[in-house]
Amino acid sequence: MRITNKYENKCENCSKTITVGTEVEWEKGNGIRHTKCPKLRNYSYKKLLTITKCQECKRLLSGDKYISDMNRLCESCWHKTLGGE
Repeated sequence: MRITNKYENKCENCSKTITVGTEVEWEKGNGIRHTKCPKLRNYSYKKLLTITKCQECKRLLSGDKYISDMNRLCESCWHKTLGGE
């Protein structure tokens, strides 16, 4: 879920500070991250295929090869990026 950051925090993906007032991605229990995290944007396709956990929900991937917006996702999170459940 996209929200406006109310507290100075660190990005769960890249550990850089996110300042107050910045639009962030937030999910209960998973902290916040940049909406366009620079760490994720630098992955090559080959590197994305080596990631073993969904970059949204952190579940282990079981051979899923769903990639959306330069993120490796499980099937469930991939469908959410398409606006469905």
